[in-house]
Amino acid sequence: MTKHVRNTESAALEWRSKWELSQKALLEMIEECRMEKEKAQTLQKQVDSLSNLCRALRAGASDQPPKAQVTSGEAQDHKGVDKKDIPSEKGDGTAEEKENGEIKAYTN
Repeated sequence: MTKHVRNTESAALEWRSKWELSQKALLEMIEECRMEKEKAQTLQKQVDSLSNLCRALRAGASDQPPKAQVTSGEAQDHKGVDKKDIPSEKGDGTAEEKENGEIKAYTN
């Protein structure tokens, strides 16, 4: 009978240690899950704020009046301004500006 009791106690201790390990692992997983949820909420807030910023920038860009094209008659009206200093509009949506021998291309 004592042999049977010892075997039962040994099995009970083995199951108890396995249960404690599983409980420890479960608590760790719960903590990881909580941290991941917090991280996901933070990232979602960032996405929302960036989406709002993008929307605001698009709305601001559409509210701005289009750039006026400079004609040769208007360029002569500007006294003291050299024609080469005025950006010229091209048909492909770019503007070139000559500065100190360098040509800078601006796109819309």
